[in-house]
Amino acid sequence: LSYNRLEFLNDNTFKNLENLKILQLDNNKLLYMNDILLQNLLNLEELYLNDNRISLVHSKAFQNLKNLKIIRLENNEIILINPNWFEDKNQLYEITVCNNKGILSHSRCSIYGEENINVFKKEIRGNLNLDTNRIIIFNKI
Repeated sequence: LSYNRLEFLNDNTFKNLENLKILQLDNNKLLYMNDILLQNLLNLEELYLNDNRISLVHSKAFQNLKNLKIIRLENNEIILINPNWFEDKNQLYEITVCNNKGILSHSRCSIYGEENINVFKKEIRGNLNLDTNRIIIFNKI
C-alpha cells in the first residue's frame, strides 16, 4: 500500500491477515495510528510507516506485534514516543524515528530518559536511529 494517498484506514482493514509478515504503509498521508488497526497482525515482522503525516500514535498501537523486528516511523509529525510501543518486542532489531516534529517528555518519564533508554537497550539488538529530531529532553544514557 506504499505510495498512495491513504489518509485513513478502517479498523478492519487488516482483520484477516494474521500471517502477514511485512506491511508497507509508507509514503501515504496517514495522520494517526489507533489501538485497533494492527491488533490482528500477530506475525508481522516489518512495519513501514515512514513518510506519512502521523502525529499521534496510540500507546497500544503496536501491542500485539510480538514478532516485530523492524519499525520505521521517520518523516512524520510525531511529537511523543511512548515506551509502551516497544514493550514485549523481543525480536525488535531496528527502530527508526528520524525527522519528526520533536520529541517531548512522556508523563511517566522523560523520553529517551534513563527508563526508556533501558527499554531500548534491553529490547533492541540492532539500531535505534533518532537523527534530525528536535529532541527537547534527553537524559543520560
